[in-house]
Amino acid sequence: MAATFRRAVLDQPGIASMVFEFHFGLYEDVRVAFLACDDFVEFNAEYERYFFDVSFTKTFAPDVVWARKGSELHAPYYCLLPKQRDDRLPLHVAIYQGFVELTKRMLRCRPDLATKDAIVLAMQKSRLEIAAFLLDERATMPALYRYYVPLSLPNVQGILDK
Repeated sequence: MAATFRRAVLDQPGIASMVFEFHFGLYEDVRVAFLACDDFVEFNAEYERYFFDVSFTKTFAPDVVWARKGSELHAPYYCLLPKQRDDRLPLHVAIYQGFVELTKRMLRCRPDLATKDAIVLAMQKSRLEIAAFLLDERATMPALYRYYVPLSLPNVQGILDK
């Protein structure tokens, strides 16, 4: 049976590329950006800052010109949570830098990262193509109508417990 599956599916280049393109919930080209955020970024809640290793930009998006390079970012400037590491960091870095295609592909495989904060960031940084895309996507991603509030915040837990 396994040999039949391999022959029927994996030996066909068109189907095999679709199977291998999507691993760990991420497209292969997008996965690199998420890994860069995990491997080359430190978060300091006291200073509300993310600190980047020198390898970050080359790993996150190696073939593009960065609008802003630096070794740190202030979480609120990127519309991220100030006191805890935010899972939306890769998406918000892509938006901030104006990486249109990367932003679109991230949202295609991780729609859970979509929030109104992404639209706000795109507008603040004059990333109008990304903002227009996000506004259009609200029809299929209702999360783009809501701000991100993690359930781990104490005030939210108190509200939910009542």
